[in-house]
Amino acid sequence: HIMKMGRYLKKQLDELGSDCSSVYNPRGLGLMAAFDLTTETQRNKVKLGTLKKGLLLHGCGYTGIRLIPPYIITEDEIDEAMVIIRNVLKKGI
Repeated sequence: HIMKMGRYLKKQLDELGSDCSSVYNPRGLGLMAAFDLTTETQRNKVKLGTLKKGLLLHGCGYTGIRLIPPYIITEDEIDEAMVIIRNVLKKGI
């Protein structure tokens, strides 16, 4: 289940990187995944914006965002998280 959901999450992050020019270097192993944004300020604003929507993201390095969902996560829950991330990024943060 972990590897299947990890592949699904990575696919979603790859699509996010294709859609949003400020998102690059999506990566992951199993359900531990990450991507980078262009600046540390942008990363911090995205973390705060998603937190206000109920999604906790972790920073890594200066511009990275780390996602470490629970092992029992479903595709629907991954989709819900990606909608939140996309909406925050679309607001120009």
